[in-house]
Amino acid sequence: MLKLLLVASSIIYTSTTTTNHHIEQSAGVTSEAAQGIQATYLAPFATNAPSEALFQRKDGLAALAPIINVDSDLLTKPIPTNKWWGNLIHTTTEDIDTVANPAWSNPYALKLPKEAPFGIQACYSYTYRQMAGEENGVVRYYLHEFHNDVTLSANEFGSTKPDYEVYSFGELGVSVRTC
Repeated sequence: MLKLLLVASSIIYTSTTTTNHHIEQSAGVTSEAAQGIQATYLAPFATNAPSEALFQRKDGLAALAPIINVDSDLLTKPIPTNKWWGNLIHTTTEDIDTVANPAWSNPYALKLPKEAPFGIQACYSYTYRQMAGEENGVVRYYLHEFHNDVTLSANEFGSTKPDYEVYSFGELGVSVRTC
């Protein structure tokens, strides 16, 4: 049986026989004991949900960064954070009806606009990159602006803003629809 171990960003392949032999040699245990050690080495402590008494769900951040554009069924589930598409579902209370923040999928940025032209706007942000001055031969910082390079739209949108909705997501992407 082949096992895959991730160690310090390196991938190491080992076989069960080699691993058992190594455990037996280093720990002086039998083959059966080595298999028991191996079976519990990466076993989870628990797989059930955390205690509601310890980790209560609250809407404390809703006033600071309200969730927008999310299907009501998804609102009952944990929504991932620190994803490239996070700006599609978060805003500030001041900008909730006026500003559409771009999602940086790099090298492109995407936006669900709140004013015409409606649809999905895309930008190749590298062409709009700005750099600050250098300090000790290193650029202090750089910025990428969003410019609408192309809009994927539909005649049905007309001049009426559609309601965008994230209805599913996975490890690498997000599904958005109009309602």
